[in-house]
Amino acid sequence: MKRRSLLTTGALLACANLTGCATAKLFEDDKYQETVDRFLVSENGKKLVVLGQRYHYILDMPEHLQAVLEASYRQSVTAAFYGFVADGDKISGKFKLYVRRDRTRMTEGDRQRALVDGFTQHGGNLELVGSVSGTRYRTDGFKQEQVPSAFNEPYRIDVVETMTSAGKAVRLLATPVTLTVDGVLMIGAVVLFPVGMTLAKLAATGIGP
Repeated sequence: MKRRSLLTTGALLACANLTGCATAKLFEDDKYQETVDRFLVSENGKKLVVLGQRYHYILDMPEHLQAVLEASYRQSVTAAFYGFVADGDKISGKFKLYVRRDRTRMTEGDRQRALVDGFTQHGGNLELVGSVSGTRYRTDGFKQEQVPSAFNEPYRIDVVETMTSAGKAVRLLATPVTLTVDGVLMIGAVVLFPVGMTLAKLAATGIGP
């Protein structure tokens, strides 16, 4: 009788453990890798738009990043995007801008302008770290094949997708980005322009997250 009781108890414990594992798995954060085709900035400078193959992301333009994109030294800057977290239709992440003295020549005027724009000096290099946030959208209905990638090699960003406590997937809206017959990308009546900046994976910067 005792043996039967022990076996039953063991089976119940095993079942409980398996249920616990299944429940934990259910609420684990998911991950995906976004392949980016283009980075764009809105005509009014208020939005940074990321065209991914999986989703589109419309981000509020950080003040420092806008200043850099408008600066004469912007072609000397390399950018890396990392640490992105998606929660339903909301997305947030970080960016790192840097200028390496041994690889890039900047005039003293541009260097001083960069410091005013938020860069800090680390040895002979310049660095600027910031964050971005905004909304992600489905690419349904967007003619992705008509907007080829702006990069010679795929640029990918890792995204952690958090699960809601209720375990329910949030229905995302379709992208508001449109492509005109003339090949112009727009959001509503606002024109989008390509971002002229060198991109690198975070590991390639050699300065860590």
